[in-house]
Amino acid sequence: MLLRGVTAASAGGDRATTAEFLTEAQEVARYVDLDSPEAWANFSPTNVALHSVSASVVLGDAGAALEAAQPLMRRRIPVPERRAALWVEAARAYSQQGRLAEGYKALRIAESCASEDIRRRPSVLELAGDMAARDRRGAVPELRRFCQELGVQV
Repeated sequence: MLLRGVTAASAGGDRATTAEFLTEAQEVARYVDLDSPEAWANFSPTNVALHSVSASVVLGDAGAALEAAQPLMRRRIPVPERRAALWVEAARAYSQQGRLAEGYKALRIAESCASEDIRRRPSVLELAGDMAARDRRGAVPELRRFCQELGVQV
């Protein structure tokens, strides 16, 4: 419930409530000694951290999202879809900062984690297309090729 609260509050732009839910979830996570695959669907310290990254992106706090993502990028995340979700959120944060090359690299890492999931997710296709459209000078030519592979019109 706490993590659903984080998602709902951030989607609503409510920073204070998002912070309250995250603080409470982090406190509870201190007592959860499991970071095992069966805990991933429900609650774990790493899952709380992933929700923190996502909430920061949704709230437009790209710097905070990337700061929260850094330790997770080095951590073993056993569920491929959750690992991919981390890298998609990192790509969103990089995109928010206009760092399209880093965003492209993050999308490729996400794809390497869970290719089928990434290639079919409309929000990822939209993100890739938006990033390619913003790359007017063609500084990241791989991004356009990636969009072509995905069947995304730019």
